[in-house]
Amino acid sequence: MRVYNVLKGTTTVGIRTNNAVILAADKRASSGYYVAHKMVRKIVKIDDHIAMTISGLVADAQMLASILQYIAKDYKIHTGVPIPVRNLVSYLSLLLNSTKYYPYIVQLLV
Repeated sequence: MRVYNVLKGTTTVGIRTNNAVILAADKRASSGYYVAHKMVRKIVKIDDHIAMTISGLVADAQMLASILQYIAKDYKIHTGVPIPVRNLVSYLSLLLNSTKYYPYIVQLLV
């Protein structure tokens, strides 16, 4: 099995302060030097207080985003309060680890 280094990819940045979190991402959908589209949304709203940036395979990232949105809504319906970020990220880590032999090809900031 050959290991390839990723030379080019999407830029996403997350900054945490005492009162806020700032997420930023570029808008190009690219693969190496090829730019497929110039206006792509790479920041996804999971809940009113949770968002994530997407990098990697778009289909995998969209699937994970929809699962996380479902988990956040289900938690809010059953408990009446928004899901804590730690709980959602813990679920995401279990989900990503359970598919380690057929992994999601994504890099996420939550």
